[in-house]
Amino acid sequence: RSYKQTIGLDFFLKRLTLPGDIEVALQLWDIGGQSIGGQMINQYIYGASAVLLVYDITNYESFQNLEDWMRLVRRTFPEDEMPYVALIGNKADLNHMRAVKMDKHNQFTEENDMYSYLMSAKTGDQVNSGFYRIAADLA
Repeated sequence: RSYKQTIGLDFFLKRLTLPGDIEVALQLWDIGGQSIGGQMINQYIYGASAVLLVYDITNYESFQNLEDWMRLVRRTFPEDEMPYVALIGNKADLNHMRAVKMDKHNQFTEENDMYSYLMSAKTGDQVNSGFYRIAADLA
């Protein structure tokens, strides 16, 4: 299998049952591949309960772009209404090709008061547990 970048906008619905029989429906908007300068980007994230910033651990440039994305989040939300924000290092299955060291990842999450995840969209490693944690934090 190969990796496929999202072009345009993709929607997903993930239904979960948390402990205590709490039913949660996560509506996911994947805006990967969008230009940070796109006029609709802030409209996509405005009012979101959570913003997940995903980068490719094998591509340092994708990590460097996170500063711009975080700036956009801060511009879109008033400081007292910031959503749950998480940093996701994707392609954890390619750890042997890692270009972004864990200390850089951790430093970014600490400096920006974010939650931290590592997962692999390709293998599914840590994906379900990550979404369960996010849903539990939001519930």
